[in-house]
Amino acid sequence: MSIIPTFQFPLLKLPWVCIEHIINSSRAFDIFDLINFSLISKRCYLIVKGLKHRALKYYTIKIDKTFYEIGFGRNEQFVIGRWKFHLDDETNRLMQIYYINETDGEWVESKATRLLADNTESSVANSFNYVMNLFPRFIADIVFSDNVESEYMKRFDLFKGVNQCEHLFIKNETSELKELLTSIRTTCSLILTYPITENFRFDPDLMYAPVLRVDHCGTSHSKDIMLRSKSRSITIANCSLSQITPFDFRNFIMRWLNSTDNTFEMLQLIWAEAFEHVDFPEFFDVHDFDPNRRSQYIKFTLKKKLDLSQGYDIKRSDGLWATILVYRNKVLLFYVWHELFPDLSGLTPC
Repeated sequence: MSIIPTFQFPLLKLPWVCIEHIINSSRAFDIFDLINFSLISKRCYLIVKGLKHRALKYYTIKIDKTFYEIGFGRNEQFVIGRWKFHLDDETNRLMQIYYINETDGEWVESKATRLLADNTESSVANSFNYVMNLFPRFIADIVFSDNVESEYMKRFDLFKGVNQCEHLFIKNETSELKELLTSIRTTCSLILTYPITENFRFDPDLMYAPVLRVDHCGTSHSKDIMLRSKSRSITIANCSLSQITPFDFRNFIMRWLNSTDNTFEMLQLIWAEAFEHVDFPEFFDVHDFDPNRRSQYIKFTLKKKLDLSQGYDIKRSDGLWATILVYRNKVLLFYVWHELFPDLSGLTPC
């Protein structure tokens, strides 16, 4: 009987160019394989840290009542996978880490067990710290779920060194809102999706983000946010006609026409109930859509574009064009055309 000799591939003895090709360029290792490989030894760690791993672009953070989640993003439309740290696992294996298997989309157990500690919070802190040192990347999204009941800052403090993100989602009212917004600078959008109550205090400096969206704003704060916000794009949803009306929207446009503001881009008001028709041509010198003057569409979401061909076009004295769109007598949108023909390739109509 012949014995087949065991063959071990001498990966670490290869020249650096070969190591980099096998581990990185060949795509034989995904991001989680690289992390697991880096945990083998100090040399493996230094090899992985020295790689130009272009597939990983950013991280996301989600804080929920029952779990913490760290996402690994490839581009703005695709997340490679996530680590999930459960707080209430019925199997009593509280410190398990999970990631998304790219082939089947199922949650499976991670092998990065060396990053685990004796409690979930320490495991989260250890794991996040490790990957940020291994692959320093920016934070795209921070999400506080709608069932997080308290201690926002205590939960967020696990993610050491994070003081900025592109998109911040807060889905539940918190007394720590001021502290939270002071600690996290938002470079793209701030989105509040919980019902705004009467004791809410809008601070235009503290709550600044280029894009501001406030949902469930049925109180008197609607008009205050519209008039005082310094964001270039403002969306206020679930408005009440008793608190803010289409004529307030009209007055906002009049104020813009008499200004020299060259940064503001969009205001969108969404009412919970239908409003009576507003005859905007009565108040403004309006023009029908002209495809030679501006595009039919604007970029509305990450993957969608919105048709403004049915809107009223108006022109400011400095030559800047804007469009007023009325949708189903529940939505009013005001859009300023800083770029008349934007590149919207790859986007689909709403």
